[in-house]
Amino acid sequence: SRGCHRTRRQPADPAEAMRGKDLFAKLCVRCHGEAARGDATIARLAGQQIPYLQTSLTRYRDKTGVRNNQLMSIATSSLKNEDIKAIANYLTQLP
Repeated sequence: SRGCHRTRRQPADPAEAMRGKDLFAKLCVRCHGEAARGDATIARLAGQQIPYLQTSLTRYRDKTGVRNNQLMSIATSSLKNEDIKAIANYLTQLP
């Protein structure tokens, strides 16, 4: 925990989440799983906050992050910023 400052969770936009669900099914489900919970080596995406998800996906796509991962670079390479936003909205509302 980072001190006592808590950020409020940004609620998912239902229309964005629906679009994000389709993109997730096409690009992400193979590794991250139906519930986006990952495993010992694959990150859990379900329930993460929107800004974190958007930043992480953008960094993988643009190859500007500390954690470079060839599979993630390939999976995210075709995503537009609005696609990343949609996926983040879908993932944040998963349990």
